[in-house]
Amino acid sequence: MYNNTNYLYFLVLLILQLGTVTNGSSQPTINVIDAYAKKELIPMSDLVESVSYVVLESDSLRCGPANRVYANDSLIFVISFRQIAVFERSTGKFLRTIGSLGKGPNEFSSTISSMPFDDQMDIIRAKGWDYSSLEYNSLGSLNKKVNPKKISLGSIACLNESIYVTSPSKYGYEKESRLVLFDSNDKIIRKLPRHQKQEDYTTKIVGYKGDEAWFYKLKNELFFKETFNDTLWGITPNSIYPRYIFELGKLQPPKELGYTYDFKKLRNFIEISNLFESPELLFFTIKHHKLSFFAIYDKTKKSLRICDNADDSLFGLKNDIDNSFPFLPFSITTNNDLVGFIEAYELIEWKKNNPDLARKLPQKLKKVREYDNPIVVIATLKE
Repeated sequence: MYNNTNYLYFLVLLILQLGTVTNGSSQPTINVIDAYAKKELIPMSDLVESVSYVVLESDSLRCGPANRVYANDSLIFVISFRQIAVFERSTGKFLRTIGSLGKGPNEFSSTISSMPFDDQMDIIRAKGWDYSSLEYNSLGSLNKKVNPKKISLGSIACLNESIYVTSPSKYGYEKESRLVLFDSNDKIIRKLPRHQKQEDYTTKIVGYKGDEAWFYKLKNELFFKETFNDTLWGITPNSIYPRYIFELGKLQPPKELGYTYDFKKLRNFIEISNLFESPELLFFTIKHHKLSFFAIYDKTKKSLRICDNADDSLFGLKNDIDNSFPFLPFSITTNNDLVGFIEAYELIEWKKNNPDLARKLPQKLKKVREYDNPIVVIATLKE
């Protein structure tokens, strides 16, 4: 049974933390609004020492659309809306798919955006039906179906081997809870209430955002950032704690949009997503007016740099390592290799627009066809 004493303790602790944030005390602030006004071309060599390319096999399976790419020491995972594909990192050889779209055994309803791959736990996660979550391993086996009763699972992550954390849907079970912690037997351990009273916006809903909280890990620590909150939080079994506050000024999305999901209005504000982190750097993506910009926060220097688009059609770091196309990191490995990709058609277009540089590309990139699978880019961070 849920422990009311723990719940009250957790609530009081949260109120104290939020009071600290509201009063603007000692929590580090990342001044996004100033850096956004001073976007710059950022060379890869500022943070990367080497880069390599993996051309994924295309004859056995075609990936996409809406690809996201992750990697570990030996494998590459390409996750699209309806598909999870696994390739060999050293050769790009296609190995297997994980699960499949459908309502049959081991099948999922969709993939997810927030932390679909947990290398430490060897979990590849997808959405099941009826608000469940499916956990596969890298060999493609379904290890577990996570389906706690009366929780409309939103974004979900493993805090450790025995505790899960989810950010429930605002319009399902546990809508009054900001986070819910539950164990491996789907038993609720703790609930974290929303710090603001839920208002009734049901007549104003114009869209839906399934993964409002973005979870990610650094080593053994779990963090999350919500679209409509200005704070990056750390999570422990007993509390959450603020790490950074993102200063967005008038471009901070208003609370109401967190309930109506009016994406046309949201475009007028800055949305921060796709966060990941190395011991020295925090990376994230800024979306504003349908445009995306890559951001790098140096935790030691306490400085933020935001990439201006290095190319009219591509955005990311200016590739001065081998003078090829811009590099947009999408994820990071546990060994601190940045992982990104470029779609084959984007590479073809870049080669047309940059014929002199295209002639200097590695031979394997010159052979890429327009409808081939993405080319994965792996960059080693400087120590």
